[in-house]
Amino acid sequence: MKKEVIIIVNVLVMISAGSFLADTYYVSPIGSNDSTGTIEAPFLTIQKAHDMVQAGDTIYVRGGTYMPTQQTVFKTDGNASLYIVLKSYPGEIPVIDGENLPDGNINHGSTATWAFNNANYWKVIGPIKLTNGRGAGVYIEGGNLEFELIESCYNGKRASRAAHGFMVWEGDNVLFNNCDAHHNANHLWKSTEVQYDNQYQHGDGWRIFNATNMRLEGCRAWHNLDDNYDFLGTATPITLIDSWAAYAGRDDAEGSITGEPNRDMPPVDAREIPAIWGNGIKLGYAEDNVRHQVIRCLTWNNNGAGFHMNLGPSYIVNSASFGNYQFGFDYLDGNKHEIYNTFEFNNNIDTTFADSVDYPTVLPDLSLHSHNSWDSTLSISISGDDFVSLSDSGMLEARQADGSLPHTSFLWLSQESDLIDAGMDVGLAYLGDAPDIGAFEFEDEATYLAGEDNTVIPEEFDLTSYPNPFNPMATVCYTIPKAGNVNVSIYDITGQRVIQLENGYRNSGTHQLAWNATDKYGRQIASGLYILRIQTENQVKAIKMTYMR
Repeated sequence: MKKEVIIIVNVLVMISAGSFLADTYYVSPIGSNDSTGTIEAPFLTIQKAHDMVQAGDTIYVRGGTYMPTQQTVFKTDGNASLYIVLKSYPGEIPVIDGENLPDGNINHGSTATWAFNNANYWKVIGPIKLTNGRGAGVYIEGGNLEFELIESCYNGKRASRAAHGFMVWEGDNVLFNNCDAHHNANHLWKSTEVQYDNQYQHGDGWRIFNATNMRLEGCRAWHNLDDNYDFLGTATPITLIDSWAAYAGRDDAEGSITGEPNRDMPPVDAREIPAIWGNGIKLGYAEDNVRHQVIRCLTWNNNGAGFHMNLGPSYIVNSASFGNYQFGFDYLDGNKHEIYNTFEFNNNIDTTFADSVDYPTVLPDLSLHSHNSWDSTLSISISGDDFVSLSDSGMLEARQADGSLPHTSFLWLSQESDLIDAGMDVGLAYLGDAPDIGAFEFEDEATYLAGEDNTVIPEEFDLTSYPNPFNPMATVCYTIPKAGNVNVSIYDITGQRVIQLENGYRNSGTHQLAWNATDKYGRQIASGLYILRIQTENQVKAIKMTYMR
């Protein structure tokens, strides 16, 4: 009898802790909201599945096209140990088409296809595509949210000035990993404006207003008719890492947004205020305690500036600005930006801009710049010969099988480039005698010439970390016998990913990374046991690491 009582008590404890409460629901374009939400009898809408979930539950979205007639509103909370997970069914790609959404209220984000309305502790994992929405594809008010492989595009039909791919109104601990935003634009003309000049503007890839601990990694934004990334209104620092921005303020060759192929938006706001449209990455804030960080990012072929600096300060390292129509780095009135190991090349294509517009600018504070392509102390001469290719072919096409960015030779350094080993140590991993200038390390990928034996091919697949235990830094070394996609991540003992250290194509050989015991939001981790895991296209290995504070 005593044994039975103990078993019953243990079961009740496990139930109260949520161990047996986690459910899985399924959604399908051919489902019904009168069904039970099983894989055999799926729901029709994500909203129906959302209304059923609790902390720890999972929603699988089957492939196909969904045509919702109402905005999907997320308001249920998970918790720190039990996230709610919304993910595409393995091997399938759901498309959420907003064509049938009503106009509704056209204020800042109320017409979004998906609205996270004070929803917390969600993981949204694709590939999932949101398209054709009235306003923003995804609108966010909430915290502890992770979005991975979400594509938000062609949004803005009958919208207000909020036709963004992703709009963050209030966000705390939000991560975007390998997400895309493109072809977003406002289509609403206001009677007080010149219709030809303004009717298609105000669409950003990412528009972030209020955010704490926000990070974008491996993301792309292109052909958004205002800015690709707009961080100007954010009063706390944002980190943008390994991300790309192209063709802001410019329609594509098909005229997909404006109906006019290759149409460029007017570069300056028609309301006679100092603002440029079509920037790759818009930075700055009014207060000096906000310093956005841009790490290993590319901006190219934007109609405005590659980097629109604004006020200050910002921190830009190992990045590049190429072929932008107005400026590589546009200093409106901010001269407090730190820039290191970065190059600009072939910008200011539209030479009539400076002569035709009374645009207020200030000179940058070069005491905050070092080891850049314009650094006169380095004797660097930059030309097209520094690069393997100046063609961006493939950069905006499908991602690799693991969701990482496409692998091309665009802006990779050629073997004789002056930019190789010309940078300074800023705490990022590098190869050679010193960091290279730009977003890609020469020895790392893509620059080896076909037919040449440039490396010794290792025979073993290996992963090590030292010291172990460690505090405060750990050095991670891995060896791969064959070039390919590599993912190196740290997990806690519950299986939650703490941080991704590496994700992309790597050449065969031995590679080295450093980890400073922080999570993906830059927060210090707790003492304890962690799992270091490497995965390639055909091999996996994991080892234990101990952090002792």
